[in-house]
Amino acid sequence: MIDNTVGPVRAVDRMLPHPPRRLPVLGDVLDLHVTESSQWAMRDAQKYGSIYERNVFGTRVTYVSGPVEVAAVNDESTWAKFLGVPMGNLRQVAGDGLFTAYNSEPSWATAHAILAPAFSQSVWVTIELHRSEQWRRVL
Repeated sequence: MIDNTVGPVRAVDRMLPHPPRRLPVLGDVLDLHVTESSQWAMRDAQKYGSIYERNVFGTRVTYVSGPVEVAAVNDESTWAKFLGVPMGNLRQVAGDGLFTAYNSEPSWATAHAILAPAFSQSVWVTIELHRSEQWRRVL
């Protein structure tokens, strides 16, 4: 019998495309290319698709490269900030702040409203245009 119920999939239960030579404990570490990591990640996306994973010493790393998938990952209405253990511990000492606040707290909403416009795509395009122009002058 097949269970067709739809529900959340736990990260440990998901199966994504990955390099074929995965080893116990090491994972995909023998297939990593440190000096040309971006180029190899692009080649891997061509091989495995727009979403694939690597396992490095037991840590699963998910790569997303397709425009639709990247847009979904960057959709803030879908995701919440995850503090993790280190930030949770820091929060006990420092209280809620930019890096230690949960999404639902007013301090995070305020900080996000102030900082998000400075990191928008249009701002970074402008910065890159200025940087390119400066390099043209130098060269």
